[in-house]
Amino acid sequence: MIYDKFEKLNDGKHDRAIKALVGMSLSKFDILAAAFAAAYPAIRQERFEKCEIKQIQSGEPKGNLDSFGKKLFFLLNPC
Repeated sequence: MIYDKFEKLNDGKHDRAIKALVGMSLSKFDILAAAFAAAYPAIRQERFEKCEIKQIQSGEPKGNLDSFGKKLFFLLNPC
């Protein structure tokens, strides 16, 4: 997966490649991923209250996007 290649770019030499992939530096991406992880449960609860989703599953399968970094990368990556 492309996210695995993205994780390998964080050695400090590939800042331009990281910015080309997600539009920001790796440090900003990490800050945004932490904020996204903190806000995600509230977003799901709000969607449940607005009846956009029928139930909130706590024991759901993880799927391919098993981390908030992967979810955020998927949202930001235009490829």
